[in-house]
Amino acid sequence: LSKLMHRLDAKLIDLLAERVARFHADTAKCDPAEPYGSPDAAYAPMQQNLAQIVERTPQFSSDIRPLAEWTAGQRRNLEAALEHRKALGHIRECHGDLHLGNVALIDEQPVMFDAIEFNPGLRWIDTINDIAFMTMDLQERGRTDLAYRFLDRYLQESGDYGGLRVLRFYEVYRALVRAKIAAIRSGQADLTKQEREDVHAELTGYIAFAKNLIRPRHGAVVITHGVSGSGKSHVAKTLTDFLPAVRLRSDIERKRILGVDPRSDATGQGAYSSELTTRTYAALEALAESVVRSGYVAVVDATFLKRAQRDRFRLLARTQDVPFLIVDCDASLNELRDRILARRNRLDNVSDADLSVLDAQLESRESLSDAELAMSLAVRPGKPLNREELIARALSQSD
Repeated sequence: LSKLMHRLDAKLIDLLAERVARFHADTAKCDPAEPYGSPDAAYAPMQQNLAQIVERTPQFSSDIRPLAEWTAGQRRNLEAALEHRKALGHIRECHGDLHLGNVALIDEQPVMFDAIEFNPGLRWIDTINDIAFMTMDLQERGRTDLAYRFLDRYLQESGDYGGLRVLRFYEVYRALVRAKIAAIRSGQADLTKQEREDVHAELTGYIAFAKNLIRPRHGAVVITHGVSGSGKSHVAKTLTDFLPAVRLRSDIERKRILGVDPRSDATGQGAYSSELTTRTYAALEALAESVVRSGYVAVVDATFLKRAQRDRFRLLARTQDVPFLIVDCDASLNELRDRILARRNRLDNVSDADLSVLDAQLESRESLSDAELAMSLAVRPGKPLNREELIARALSQSD
């Protein structure tokens, strides 16, 4: 684990998220007749964890009480969502114990190992329950940036943005799994003084972390604005490093609608037709609402060249009573052209925009109004994103 933590970076996190998403896509689905993944099946181990912590360490009863009440409340509030996820096929034969300690580096590739085999009830679970252990583990270790990057990449690959609705429910569960293990260890008679102090710190740390997770959250809507090559995707990608954010990318959702691989060229399939553009923005709006209602910042990476497109997302933010911000990206014409040409051969490129698309965008774009400029942040070559201002404005109603 120490070696992995030392080497862990954005590239490895992306590789791990992609591998987990592929694993979940390929693994067996639960038969609807099986009890796995039902609201009761999801809640039962949570109850057991809470009960065992109190039984083993009764001095923490007052700390556990609000966690137990929150968990029970979420069980009630999420019942329909949990049942819906099972009906959609999200209960699968998962890893079951997907944390950093069960990931190894082999030939510079992250490899999962030591999946749960002894208890099918802990293996046949919601795929979001599976990744919740990883996102919780990264956050608790102080790598919130990597936790949200892992989540962002996983969701792009899987398209399971609806899972955000239940993510914190499972993150709290995973934190309390760790707390339960510490509570059990604290009762061992052969611990040294230092070991006992370490176990106590671990137990209190995970309980405190779980209590922080249940604090009310409010999302935000952040949209990009700018023609192809203006740096929108680069800026949007960096936002997950310091915001509780999830990216929604028009290039990916457009191809998801077409049913093609995100890295394939869909130009010949009308990728930039007006009809598909309308469908893409409608899909992005629905996803953004889901993200915001789940308490996360929706970062919508699209050109937003038309005022009507921007107005719809500003109205969404107002309806959800969350902050709204436009990240306005631009560059010189030569820079725009150079960037589009340079990225065409990159393996990670998902955009099909070429110079003809750029010319059409420059011709048809509608500039930000004075009112929109007041709710925007400009990003230009030589003028990087002002993180502090963005955080203050995007999270002004959060936490």
